[in-house]
Amino acid sequence: MKLVHRFTVPEVPRDICNSYTQYLKTITYDVTQPFLTGVNVHYAQGKLFFYITLSSRHMQNCTAEQHTNYTLTYNNVTLQNELWRKALLIGCNQLNFVATPPKPFVEGEKVVFTLTNLIQHRVYSNVTACVHIPPPKRLPVISCSYICDYNTVDELKSFVAFQRLSNISMVVFYLVTPIPFLHEALAKSISEGYVRVVDFSWPRANTRIRPVQNNQQAQYNTCFYQFKYDADAIILCDVDEYIYSELFTGNMPHVVQYLRRTRPERNVFTVSFDSLFHCRWFPTCTPMPGET
Repeated sequence: MKLVHRFTVPEVPRDICNSYTQYLKTITYDVTQPFLTGVNVHYAQGKLFFYITLSSRHMQNCTAEQHTNYTLTYNNVTLQNELWRKALLIGCNQLNFVATPPKPFVEGEKVVFTLTNLIQHRVYSNVTACVHIPPPKRLPVISCSYICDYNTVDELKSFVAFQRLSNISMVVFYLVTPIPFLHEALAKSISEGYVRVVDFSWPRANTRIRPVQNNQQAQYNTCFYQFKYDADAIILCDVDEYIYSELFTGNMPHVVQYLRRTRPERNVFTVSFDSLFHCRWFPTCTPMPGET
């Protein structure tokens, strides 16, 4: 007899699209279970793309959770996970599903689905998500960073200032633990829409992992799949990492264009440091069929 863990979803708040992490915490907040840290649903080309990110880094035995054996049921149709590759990031599961909906969608419209873990027999029933419609014009480059009270306000202000000088279109911070006076210090950039602060304050259980690293792997994927249709390029970096190009000073979009022109077969690049003062760009993977 299989033991099935069912997660009961409470009543959905009206402002779910503006406080989605708070809603996800009502589904998965038990430190003995994986956290459902990212549910990003995009409607494009007549399809619904479900990008699901789960984090198990906080669990004592997170390796047992690292598999892709999940299904998603939407509109009475059970879908198979299309991202079959095992995650290289410890403690993070990325799942991708594609559905053909019966009608078009508009921005912010809600869908309801059920996610099933076929190994540990967990069922996340009636999960609600907000549909995102890709904008007609993408931002050239945005950056995403994982921050906590390990970081100071001055450090974050310096990072934002450098990103502006580098012609980055938007900075997204995933906030793990409260930082005193963060919103006050960045009030102008936040009100302009240049800086977004996303709640990512999931509870901790595995205290061997520092807060500055807890659930960071899931943050990488959550950011990428949240903004993949909104930007031509996404930089995933820490706030003590400043990417500077002597060839295209102060113009990161031109750096991206150069990399795409010189290595068109690649879609991911890693900045690798050889020493304190030298670094190189390395292409790290090729796109899967149908990916851009």
